[in-house]
Parts: sequence; C-alpha cells; structure tokens
Amino acid sequence: MKELISKINSNLKAKIVIFVAGSIVLFLVVSTFNNMRSERRFYTKSVENNLRLLSKTIESGLIEDMLRGDRQEVQRSLELIGKNKDIPDVRIFDANGTILSSSNPAEIGKPVDNENYTKYKEAVKAFVFNKDGQNKLFLVKPILNRPACYGCHNRNQRVNGVLEVSYSLVGADAAINSHLRQLLISGILLCLVLAVAVFVVLEVLINRPIRKLKAAMGMAEQGENVELNDTGSDELGRLQRKFVDMLRRIHELNQENSRKENELIRNFEISNSHARLKSMIEAMPDGVSILDRDMIIQDMNPRNMEIFPGVQAGNNCYRSIHGRNKPCPHCGVIKVFEDGMVHEHQSSFYLSDGRERIVQSISAPVRDIHGNITHAIEVVRDITEKIKAEKAHIETEQKHKHELESINLQLTARVKEVEEANNQIAMLIKDLAYKNSELEKVVERLTTVNHIGNILNSLVDKDNVV
Repeated sequence: MKELISKINSNLKAKIVIFVAGSIVLFLVVSTFNNMRSERRFYTKSVENNLRLLSKTIESGLIEDMLRGDRQEVQRSLELIGKNKDIPDVRIFDANGTILSSSNPAEIGKPVDNENYTKYKEAVKAFVFNKDGQNKLFLVKPILNRPACYGCHNRNQRVNGVLEVSYSLVGADAAINSHLRQLLISGILLCLVLAVAVFVVLEVLINRPIRKLKAAMGMAEQGENVELNDTGSDELGRLQRKFVDMLRRIHELNQENSRKENELIRNFEISNSHARLKSMIEAMPDGVSILDRDMIIQDMNPRNMEIFPGVQAGNNCYRSIHGRNKPCPHCGVIKVFEDGMVHEHQSSFYLSDGRERIVQSISAPVRDIHGNITHAIEVVRDITEKIKAEKAHIETEQKHKHELESINLQLTARVKEVEEANNQIAMLIKDLAYKNSELEKVVERLTTVNHIGNILNSLVDKDNVV
C-alpha cells in the first residue's frame, strides 16, 4: 500500500486521473443526491396534491352522506377507498383523537396514533411517517363545522372531525431506488470512460511533451545544445518554446556572468593593486602626485603635501606651487604627455617663510588598457639639504685646494733650499773625501814611522838586556 501511495505521489498523471475521477465521482454523488432529493420532493408533492384532491372528494362525499344521515354509507365509502393498496389508511377522528370511522373497521372507537394526533395539534397538514415498515405520506384535513351540519353538531363547535388519508410510498421508494441504481451504474461507467479518456489525453497531450521536455532538461544539464522541434501551438508547445528561449537566455546570462565575473575579478585585482600601490605610495619617503592633462593634481601622498605645504588635490600644480599662470617651461609632466617618455628635472620654489626648497622630479606616463596616456605620475624628492651639502662640500674642497696650493708653494721653496743644502753637502763630502785620502796617506806614513819606532825600541831593549 505504501509503495502504491509512493508511486501515485511521484506520478503526475496518476494524481491528475485520480483527481479528475474523484471530482467526477463527487460531482455525480452530489448531483445524484440532489436529483434524488428533488425527485423525492417532487413525487411527495405530487402525491400530496393528489391526496388533497382525494381528501376534498372524500370530504364532499362524506358531507353529502352525513347530510342525508347515512352514516353507514360513510363507512362503506372509507372501506372502499382503503381497498386501494396505495391508500391503506383512511379514517376520521374527533378533536379528542378517537377514531369515528376508518377503512379498517377494527380501529373504530380507538384512539388515533399519538404521532398523527400530535401533528394534527401542531397544525401540520402533511407529513411522512414510517408505519408498519413502510414510508407513508399522511394528510390531515379538519372537517370544519358549517350551518348545514348544525342539525347534528353544536354550532359552537369549530371542527366536526378530522379526515386522515395516507398514501404508501413503497412504490415510489422502489422507483426512486431503481433510478438511483441506474444513476450510480451510469456514473461509474461514465467515471471509467472519463478516466480512460483522461489517461489517454494526458499520455498523448501531456506526458509525451513532458518526456521530451525532461530529456531536453537532461541534455541542458549536461551542457549540450537543446533543440525542440514540432512543439505545437498549445500551452505545452509554448512552454517548450519558452524553455528553449530560457535556456538560450540562461546561456547568454552565463556568458554575461562569466564576463562580469572576470571583469569583477580583474577589477578586484586592480583594486587590490591600487590599494597596495596606494599603501606603497603613502609609505614612500618621496612625494608622489598624479596629474591629468590640465596639470590638475588628482591625488597625492602625505609626503607630497609635506614637501609642498598648502597644496591640495584639485589645484593646478604650477599655480599653487610656483604661483604661475601657465605650466613651467621645463616641466617634465608636460613632456610626458607630449612624448610618453620618462623625464627628470630640478626646480626650486620659496616657502612662506622665505626659505628656498629645491626638488628633483621624475615624471612618467600612466596608460589605460588601450595604451592611451590618461595621467602622469610625478615623484618628487626634496634635495635642498643635499644641494646645500654639495655646495658646502665644493666650498670645502676649494678651500682645501687653496690651502694645498699654498702648501705646495711652501714645499717648493723648501725643496729648493734643501737642494742648495744638498749641493753644499755634496761639496763638503767631496772636500771631506779629499781630506780623508790625505789623512789616509798621513796615517800610512805615521803607521810606517810607528812600525819603525817599534823596531828601534825592540832593538834598544835587546841592547839593554845584553
């Protein structure tokens, strides 16, 4: 049972067939019930009208018989009418509920049924009761007192008696039940025929196009191209064409999304690059500014504002820095826009306190994705102290040069003096050499004399010894 319910829940065709069949069955049941109820009311009303005519006829006959004083004829008339199987009960009872005359003589003198008497008291003229296992329609009609009846009845009495006539509804119920069975059988057959017809229609007009559409969706899911031919002009055909148009549009949107995604990634990368570049530029010890072709500063880092006090983005650089009405003739930014090359130059300006500030500028082009120069970037370095240091260094070198030249002159004079002294020393050396040679000769002579003296002394000593 669970498997069957699961299959039905997963099958649109089965649910539609069940819904249609259920709706038809419900419609047939409701319509049959309403028809049977209407038919029963109509039949009951017809019987009631006939009973009214019959009661009037009976009442007229009874009045004539009573006027003639023939009570036995009244009883015979009721018994004759009661022989009709469709009119089983005809009786007359008084205001207290005692039966005076009846188609069934055994009832005479007995009280009428409480239900019938209650309906009479409630002034209900027609009602249906189940008596003896069958439905009966009862009609209660009071027989009013009239002047012709004053001979037998008190003139103050309003009602002389109550005529009660019943009609058996067995035949009517049987006919209605037979009609109901026929309607039910016809309804069941109609439901089956309609269910088969709906099944066939769903299979041909809905299931087949849906299967084609499902296959196309599977192909689209795999990324294949989808083409649906012979889609027809009905709602499903329009749905299939809309589906193909939707797939085409989805493909276009995917391409557009891919393009935008790539562009977003590129912009994100550019944004990150700009952020990194901006962070790097702001952290640079040199001033950096970006200018357009009108020489208007678009952006700059804090260091650039320190180098050029009072300069703000949106101002012309030549007017706010140099106080000029037109660009500087040696400006490297102008040359960048002219030839697209990197240029370097030096410039100076005076601060508000009168001090001179010298800067060195390097200008380079900024291009768009098409290679066109849109802006120029200028890197500025304050070289005032460097220039001052170079000037001081040059002055120191000049001073040292002059001192060296003076020292060189003094050294030259000293050298000349040393050369003269050297010449004199050389002459003295020569003279000393000559004197040394003479002295050597004297020494040799003295050595010889000394040697001779020693010899003589030795000879003298020997003589003394001898």
